[in-house]
Amino acid sequence: MNIDKKNHSEKPWYKRYPAEMMLATQRLTFAQRGIYWTIQDHLWFEIHEGGLDEEYIKDICKDAEDSDVYKVLQLFFKKDGNLYYSKHLRNQYQDIIQKSENARKGWEAKKKAQSENTDDTITEKAEREQKQSTLKAETEQTSKTCSSFSNSNSNSNSNSLYNNTPQPFDTFWNLIENKIGKGQALRNWRNVSKEWQKKPEVLAEMYNKYFSDKVAKNEQQYAQRPSTWLNDMGYENQPPDTFKIKDQDREQSDKKIRRSRWEMAIKQDRPLYNMSITEFNNLKEEFGEHL
Repeated sequence: MNIDKKNHSEKPWYKRYPAEMMLATQRLTFAQRGIYWTIQDHLWFEIHEGGLDEEYIKDICKDAEDSDVYKVLQLFFKKDGNLYYSKHLRNQYQDIIQKSENARKGWEAKKKAQSENTDDTITEKAEREQKQSTLKAETEQTSKTCSSFSNSNSNSNSNSLYNNTPQPFDTFWNLIENKIGKGQALRNWRNVSKEWQKKPEVLAEMYNKYFSDKVAKNEQQYAQRPSTWLNDMGYENQPPDTFKIKDQDREQSDKKIRRSRWEMAIKQDRPLYNMSITEFNNLKEEFGEHL
């Protein structure tokens, strides 16, 4: 592919939203964020081609670890045939085309009014219609792009920006073997009862027991993915008393963590930087105002 300065300068810019970007990439390493932005920029330059193939991506990320590239692709990009693409970039590109078309129609209406020697009222109306069309396209572009970020990065939880404690699903996912289909597993996790969601370690141990039994029987190819296992409520078919983790022990551990956070907050006489005012008040009620 021949990329020269002229082509670069003629390519339209695309929007980056800092808040959404910080949220979407908060769990990536510095290297992984570099991979993400590299793929994004190349995708935008080649947006009219429909996407980037795997060999092209490997070439532009040749100095990166394969595992990091794979993680970024799985989290942020979709695959259409042999090409990886970004939904929100496609939305932006389509909206730019629509915006240009609206602007062209507006100018044509203005020129038509002027060529027919019509009065200033009609000319002003044409200009108004042009501005309205442009504003509408910009609004739709912003809405679609923000919505696309929210949907495509559903694996990220906004609360984790303000809370160092892993969310239950993250705990479950980090502990299980056979990590396949994280996105679908997260969607199915939302259908798990609240009581079970409070026991991610137990669920992880149950799934690992189920999977290890399949491996022992040389039937791992028939083992359910985590998403299917959650959807079929496989945990209901396994007696929880066969597992080592006890709710009481876990509650004691959680209480120690809460007390430790409260002690640090008391020492600095204000909430921690990653502690919400709600958590601060709850800890104050639980442990009292003084150590």
